[in-house]
Amino acid sequence: MPAIYRAEGFRFVIWPDDHNPPHIHIFKAGAGLIIDLGSGNAEPSIRNVYRMTTRDIGIAFALTEGPNDMFLKRWKEIQQ
Repeated sequence: MPAIYRAEGFRFVIWPDDHNPPHIHIFKAGAGLIIDLGSGNAEPSIRNVYRMTTRDIGIAFALTEGPNDMFLKRWKEIQQ
């Protein structure tokens, strides 16, 4: 899995040729979640959770807030 970002044990992945809306897959210890990145007036939001603890969901979501613009930029680059 090509991680575009790593922090606090989480891997953040954007798949090539993925579907809209822009989103990021986040993995840690065999669990994962998908966060829609949001843009314009839309805020980032949690789409799906796969066996991730509530604590890790909160941490992962918080980790996307700061670099959200960078994730959106990388989404556009990777989807070209």
